[in-house]
Amino acid sequence: MSSVSPTGPLHLALWELFNELRRRRFALGPENYADLHQALGAGFGWESPVALRELLQALWAKSDGEQQTLAALFDQLLEKHAVDPVRLHPGEVAHDRRAEIRAEDLRGRAVGVHEAGRETFGGGEL
Repeated sequence: MSSVSPTGPLHLALWELFNELRRRRFALGPENYADLHQALGAGFGWESPVALRELLQALWAKSDGEQQTLAALFDQLLEKHAVDPVRLHPGEVAHDRRAEIRAEDLRGRAVGVHEAGRETFGGGEL
């Protein structure tokens, strides 16, 4: 997993979104949160809030209904955590071990998460 992580309000919003989606029975496990950090570390999703939302939908939503739910929650949480969309760019990424959530840290908390098969998109694994 990349050691590059979102920090501050964005980190809190993404973590809360992940947990809320799991509470709503999205088939997400620790590896899905790690996949997000890997994609962000590779530079994906930083262009705008829309690009980040689309990345999250590609990684975490399997149906149209899940995509709509994720989009609505994403918008609410960006506002709740006062994430400034103008400042959403790679400059907001920092090497911060306190903000990094590792898959191993989540495994003990993955109660009630259903295992789901990985889907592929465009020949690559999601």
